[in-house]
Amino acid sequence: MSAASHPATTQRKQRAIAIASREAELRERQSELDRKRARATGERGQKRPVTDAERQLRSEMRALARERKILLEQVTLREAELRRRQSRGDRDRAAAKRGEQPPVTAAERALRTELAMLASERAHLDGTAQRSRQDADINDATW
Repeated sequence: MSAASHPATTQRKQRAIAIASREAELRERQSELDRKRARATGERGQKRPVTDAERQLRSEMRALARERKILLEQVTLREAELRRRQSRGDRDRAAAKRGEQPPVTAAERALRTELAMLASERAHLDGTAQRSRQDADINDATW
C-alpha cells in the first residue's frame, strides 16, 4: 500500500512527502552543480558566476521551505487547539473519584486520533520521518 493511498494520509502529509522528495532531488542537483563549480574554480583559481540553473534551483528550494513552514504553522495551531481541549478533559478525568474512572468517550478517542495524525504530519514536515528512514537504511547496510 503506497503512502498516498493509506487512509491516515492527509493532504498535508501527502504534500509533505512530495516536498521532501522534491527537496532531495534538488539537493542532489545542487551537489552536482557544486562539484562542477569546484572543478572549474580549482582549475582556474577564480570564482565562477552563479548560473541561471543555480538561481532557479535556489529559488525553488526557498519556495519549498516557505510552503513547509506554512504547513508546519497550520499543524502547530491545530495541535495547540486540540491540546487545550485535551487538557480540559484530562482535568475532568482527574477530578473523578479515584476508583471510578469514566469510560473514554468517542470524542476523546477522535481527539487522540487527530493528535496522532498531526504528529505524523509534523514528522513528515520537519524531516524526522525522512531521517529515520535514512538511519534505518544505513543501519541495514552496516549490519
